[in-house]
Amino acid sequence: MIHSKQSGVGIEKHYTYLFLGHHLKREIISIIIMCILTSYGHLVIKHSSSSIVLTRNIPLLFRQFLRPGLISGLAAVLCAPFFYFYALKSLELNTAYSFTALNQIIIPGLGIVIFRERITLKKAAAVLLIASGILIWNL
Repeated sequence: MIHSKQSGVGIEKHYTYLFLGHHLKREIISIIIMCILTSYGHLVIKHSSSSIVLTRNIPLLFRQFLRPGLISGLAAVLCAPFFYFYALKSLELNTAYSFTALNQIIIPGLGIVIFRERITLKKAAAVLLIASGILIWNL
């Protein structure tokens, strides 16, 4: 959906998308994509790193890093900042930066589910504090 408003120079167009009854700006969607790519990359790299054997055999070491999963994880981590840069074009830095904290919620949560990592009371409290901070910051 396109919303237009008259400004001193011309008509500004704001692109929004309807999600769960709310209009989201492209920039917010871009931040969400950045978080998804970052989380995916870290989880795939964690999964792939468990089978990497450090060796002095350079060809073997090189072949280990050419696994599709590891390459996709690295590509995701390298592409994520471009979505952040796009969001920074029109979002305030403090808004954009606060959303990057979503990674501190997503990655540990998926680490618990996928890798069966332990959750302690301290970690659970930290995740709740981070989520509360994001929510309060952006209200």
